[in-house]
Amino acid sequence: MPKRRSQPPDGTVEWRLDRLKPHEFQNTVYAPRPQWQIEELAKDMAANGQNEPVEITSDGTIISGHGRVAAAKLLGWKTIRCRVRADLEAEGPDAVKRRLLEANLTRRHFGMIEQARHYQELLFLARRKESRCADRRDVKGDLRDLVAERFGVSGRTLDRWLLLLTLPVPIQQAVSGERLPLTLALKLWALDKKVVAGVAQAIEDGEAPAAAVKAVLVTADTKDTRVTADVSRLLGVAAETATRLHGRESELRLPYLTRKLDDLRSGRELFDRLIAIVTGDVVTEGGTPA
Repeated sequence: MPKRRSQPPDGTVEWRLDRLKPHEFQNTVYAPRPQWQIEELAKDMAANGQNEPVEITSDGTIISGHGRVAAAKLLGWKTIRCRVRADLEAEGPDAVKRRLLEANLTRRHFGMIEQARHYQELLFLARRKESRCADRRDVKGDLRDLVAERFGVSGRTLDRWLLLLTLPVPIQQAVSGERLPLTLALKLWALDKKVVAGVAQAIEDGEAPAAAVKAVLVTADTKDTRVTADVSRLLGVAAETATRLHGRESELRLPYLTRKLDDLRSGRELFDRLIAIVTGDVVTEGGTPA
């Protein structure tokens, strides 16, 4: 019989396993734990009991302890000791997500790419907590310092990692597992998102990653991919920023906008030219449609 846990200390409760559910971010970012890891954890819990409570929200969403829950189910336990993190819930979804990331960062063994993804996400959440107009691309400078200190990689290498982090997780995991060369994976970056999603699904379905990538590259229109990639990046940032700033324009200070006037004009001219290409309008020398 598995060793049962002692009386829960103050602040923890016994929670039925069938009422617990994984955090949605857990399944979109992390690959499932290998079965042998779950079995090893189960052996330890059977011998020594549950050393740490599982951290959950009030509706049973797991924040920290997905592995312990899986091991407890393997042991046939009906309940597991949990701590309900009402304090994190009161701070909001970002606080819950930040705790999940921090817990995984300390408990899992990650390679360089996974570490970079974690640092990027944590920096993004920190900036958003400071009420700054945060974008994942904005954290590049801070991320560069963190990763360079930890791994001693060049700026060029980090730039490649950041591009990889914009691709679906199965593709990232294929690179991390050395089943797909980074240079080959990055050729997907300028392709249509639906095409890239199809590659990720093929990899999840068991197709060899390199073969899945090469299959779409053969038929994809790769002409002017650098220009396409630049425009895709620009439009992605613009769309996200427009959504965040909608209705908040009055909060911007005039001195700041004055300093950025040339940038505003350059951006307007570029968008006017792109729109004119699509609509067939004539563009004046100043960049606006006639």
